[in-house]
Amino acid sequence: MFAPPTSRWPLLLAFVVVLLSALPAMSAPTVFLINGYIQGRYTQTVGEESTNLFTTENFDAKRSYVWIHAGVDQHIGAVLMVGGTVTQPGMTKSDVEVQEAYAEYVNKAYQGRLGLSRIPFGYEVPLSSAKLITTERSWALTKLVYPQAFERGAYGYYLPKTGLNVSLGVTNGEAANVTFNPTTHKNALGRVGYTLASGQQFGVSFYTGHNPYPVVTDATGKTLNIEKLNLIALDAEVPVGPFTIISEYVQGTQGEAKIAGNVVDNAKPRGGYLTLAYQKDKSPYQPYARYDFFQPDKNIEAIDVQRATAGINYLLTPGSKVTLEYELIRDDQQPNLDGRGTVQYQVAF
Repeated sequence: MFAPPTSRWPLLLAFVVVLLSALPAMSAPTVFLINGYIQGRYTQTVGEESTNLFTTENFDAKRSYVWIHAGVDQHIGAVLMVGGTVTQPGMTKSDVEVQEAYAEYVNKAYQGRLGLSRIPFGYEVPLSSAKLITTERSWALTKLVYPQAFERGAYGYYLPKTGLNVSLGVTNGEAANVTFNPTTHKNALGRVGYTLASGQQFGVSFYTGHNPYPVVTDATGKTLNIEKLNLIALDAEVPVGPFTIISEYVQGTQGEAKIAGNVVDNAKPRGGYLTLAYQKDKSPYQPYARYDFFQPDKNIEAIDVQRATAGINYLLTPGSKVTLEYELIRDDQQPNLDGRGTVQYQVAF
């Protein structure tokens, strides 16, 4: 599946040829496009939790992103995105980092990227947080995929407005906020989808390669070094009149976990969600409901997370909104955590 070192030279030569062919266009005027958004929120946790995922009661500057696109001509450009995230699951402090930095070539439905980019996997992961209906991604995608959502590599896309679409990538397997350490074998990932003229879209995604965060603690408290990660996912977005139905399911294996140098059985995580939203034409109100679940290992059925979410968005502009949301949480590893209420504002520019 992975190319040996000797076969990489033709690929590198091809990239050099493409870059050299772009040099005559570099003297053309550059057109800049800048946009982004800021999210802030107030949260109130119901019950007690012990993993620092939530703060009992606080105001928070949750996210801030600035996205810059420099177009050299109609085909060649570059993208830089700087993001600031606060109290993401597993984080204990604010962090600011370059999350996207890539050169691109676009020709109608075809696009190529080289550099640090968001990976094409599933429905929620490629989507900006500003375009989510809920305040957060589903638990399964947050735990399994989103930590490696931005990776360094080469990407190719075929994205017509309707019909079959394909997105593929070969990456180093190192997330954006992980020290750059390219591995011998690269990750392979992508999504194949189909979009109907009526707006419904369906897709299947895969991810195979290295786990960018290999050192984890399992449910029993043991430290594992999980070196491999393989995932497959199904997703669907189905608008029906004022209703929008979004669903996604992901499962896989986390392989070659080692304890004291001994290889143990593969963990088999799985999870998914179903979201239902309602919004009349030209109405600023968008009520929604979602159910999602996550099992770190389906072989251990007693350990899982389930979450029922209800909320409403009030759209100030197409990109700016205020959200009121409540999550009912059942976490087998945190039996005293009952839920969380959130009031969030979002300003896009």
